[in-house]
Amino acid sequence: MPVTKPFIETIYEQLKSLSFRRTYLRGTMECLVAGEIETGKTLLLDYVNGTIGFTKLSEALGQSSASLKRMLSPKGNPPLSNFF
Repeated sequence: MPVTKPFIETIYEQLKSLSFRRTYLRGTMECLVAGEIETGKTLLLDYVNGTIGFTKLSEALGQSSASLKRMLSPKGNPPLSNFF
């Protein structure tokens, strides 16, 4: 059986495409608005990791990268509402 690359690596490669990024982010926001918070946070975590990264995001938002990562973790402390 051939070895395949991990799914997340495939997502990160596809996030290099502007049209894919827009579609992925739209789907992520739809999950959050629909109340699918855990799924939305997971998708948003992958989006950040596959695009700007937490270091640049933390600089842009004036938040620590550790705090931002906690917001998107399954337990979400501080809550995701702080992110918005």
